[in-house]
Amino acid sequence: MGWQTIVHRREDIFKAVWAEPMTHVAARLGISDVALAKVCRRMDIPRPGRGYWARRAAGWPARVPQLRPPKPGTLLAYDVRRYVASPAEIQKAAEVREEIGRHASDQPPLAVPEALSDPHPWIARSLPALQRTEGKPRRATERQRCLDIFATGEALLRACRIMDTLLKAFEERGYSIEVTSPQVPEDPRAARVASRTLVRIGESAVRISIEESVRKSALPVPPAAAGAPPGQRPKRQYEYKPTGVLNLCIDNVQLNGSPTTWTDRKADPIERRLNEFVASVEVAAERLRLARLEEERQRVEAIQRAKRKEARELQDHAHQALAKDLEARLGHWRLAREIETVAAAVRESAPTDAPSDQKAALEQWLEWAAVYVAHLDKWARAVLDFDASHVDYSLRSWCDSKVTTAEVLKVFFTPTDQLVEQQEQRKREQVRRWAP
Repeated sequence: MGWQTIVHRREDIFKAVWAEPMTHVAARLGISDVALAKVCRRMDIPRPGRGYWARRAAGWPARVPQLRPPKPGTLLAYDVRRYVASPAEIQKAAEVREEIGRHASDQPPLAVPEALSDPHPWIARSLPALQRTEGKPRRATERQRCLDIFATGEALLRACRIMDTLLKAFEERGYSIEVTSPQVPEDPRAARVASRTLVRIGESAVRISIEESVRKSALPVPPAAAGAPPGQRPKRQYEYKPTGVLNLCIDNVQLNGSPTTWTDRKADPIERRLNEFVASVEVAAERLRLARLEEERQRVEAIQRAKRKEARELQDHAHQALAKDLEARLGHWRLAREIETVAAAVRESAPTDAPSDQKAALEQWLEWAAVYVAHLDKWARAVLDFDASHVDYSLRSWCDSKVTTAEVLKVFFTPTDQLVEQQEQRKREQVRRWAP
């Protein structure tokens, strides 16, 4: 499962738009009806005219045209990129919805008062600041500690009553409300960090806000300024008008399978869904707690993997040091045997009638060769002596005393987990040794 590309052929879309209304087809494809109309134009697909479905519902005969052969350049297939949830994700989403429903049904419905007779302290503090920035409500949260309420006019008063009900409900359940201070960045070009409204549930902080929807409408393009270069057009300006529709949001947590934004509807305003919102905040706090535990588990596992990797590298260094040491011993042993062979050959080939001074010199040379062979044999057979030049720095630092074959062999044959524990113990001893 995951992201998949679904291909819709021209013939399939033609059959679909003449079998049911385009809004239904667009919803099934995961696009808007406007986007589907554009796709039909690119595919040269005829669409039902206005009133077609009403006449068909009334029993009038419906005529479906024939799909014309495609012209050159006509789009023949439309690809939709869609995320397909796995069975485990579907099950998890169902569990989230069930948990939210259970939390919401356990509490009595929350009632929003008609007026702010006894407002919450944060409502009493934030409302004047929000009213002073009428038309630009976000400025209040950028200048001072203020609740995340972005609305104007009557919608602002209504949003304050809803937020007042929510804050009191959270505090009745034993949770705390925190409003952070805005932060001014050191870089003057960077944007300010506005204050945030947080619900503290245990160690989790869930950010909540109420925002009024705005309608964006394009203004007429003004005429070009006098003396402007040819072809240069002035920028189109837009007008943003508040609609009075409020959105209740959870801003820092994604609840897979459950919404994090509740929007006003004609027959279902957000005042009727406050219990669901409070339950979603509680579930979001639990999700944050589980996410922290999972992050901590992954962090501990990463540390353990790093420690095991370090221990395995130490054992690799021990193996390489032993191999180099053995090769050096073998080289000395072979050299000693070759010297013995050469000394025996020199002894046998020496003339018997040589002068006495030459005989004395030969005996001294043979004595020196025997001493050198004994020295090479002693080095090659000294099991506990070790050449430190063969040892990596990490291995030398591991052996507190003189590096010996026994110490290196001990590192190599120690199990990895036990070596990790020994490393931890050595670090603790070093901390105690250097502690004041």
